Amino acid sequence: MRRMVLLLGLIAVGLLTSACAGTRLSQLNAAFPQTPVIPPPGFIYERVKAPLSVNYHNTPADPGRTGVSTVRYLQIPLLLGGLLSFSWGDGSVEEAANEGNIEVVEYADYEVFQVLTVYTEFTVIAHGR
Repeated sequence: MRRMVLLLGLIAVGLLTSACAGTRLSQLNAAFPQTPVIPPPGFIYERVKAPLSVNYHNTPADPGRTGVSTVRYLQIPLLLGGLLSFSWGDGSVEEAANEGNIEVVEYADYEVFQVLTVYTEFTVIAHGR
C-alpha cells in the first residue's frame, strides 16, 4: 500500500513538472491580460476596473470623450485536460479611440468581467479629446 501511494505521488509530480503541464499553464496564462495593475481574480465571478497605465503625469481630470472596445473569450474545459477556446472582438486602444471619435488618447482603463473562468470580457476604455 505504501509503495502504491509513493508511486502515485511520483506520477503526479512527473505530470505537473512535464512539458505538457507547462504548456497547459502557458495556455491559461495567455487567456488573461497582462497589465501594470492586476486586481485579485475571482473564480466564480469577477468584475473589476483598473488603469491600463500608471503614468498619471499630465493626466487631465476630465478628458472629454470616452470610447470602448471589447474582446470576448470563451474557454470550455474538455475531458482529459484539454481546452476548447474561442475569442472574438477587438480590445485595442486604437479601436476604443475610433469608437469614441477620439483623436488624442489621454489615458486608458480596462474592465474585466468573468464568470467561472469560462466566459471572459476584456474591455478597454480610452479617454481623450
